[in-house]
Amino acid sequence: MKLGYWDVYRLNVVLTVTAFRKILYIWGFVGLLWLSVIVLLLIRPSSAHDWAVMQQNARPLALAFALPVIFVFVLPLLSAQRVLRDERVKRGVSSELPTIGPELLMHVFLAIRLVNPAS
Repeated sequence: MKLGYWDVYRLNVVLTVTAFRKILYIWGFVGLLWLSVIVLLLIRPSSAHDWAVMQQNARPLALAFALPVIFVFVLPLLSAQRVLRDERVKRGVSSELPTIGPELLMHVFLAIRLVNPAS
C-alpha cells in the first residue's frame, strides 16, 4: 500500500493536533473569551469612541488566532511533500494476512463475544 499526498497530509494534521492538544485548548479558551467580550460590547451600549479603541487594541489578537490555523493546517501541507520523498514511504507497505481455518476463526469470534458481550 502506498500513501498519497492527501493521506500523508491528513495524518500530519491528526498528529499535529494530537501532539499540541493542550496549546490548542488554551487558544480555544482565549478565543471564547475574546468572542464573549465582542458580544458583550455589541449588547451593552457604549460610546462609539470606546468601540473604536477596543477594535484597535484587539487587532493583534485577531492575527494571533490565525496562528493555530497556519500551525495545524498549513505546516502539515508543506511537510507532506518532504515526507513523500522518504525512501521508506516511497516503497510502501505490503503485508499478507495468514489464512486461518474456519475453526480458528470461530474460536476467535467466540473469545471476542465472551470478552465483550454487548457487541
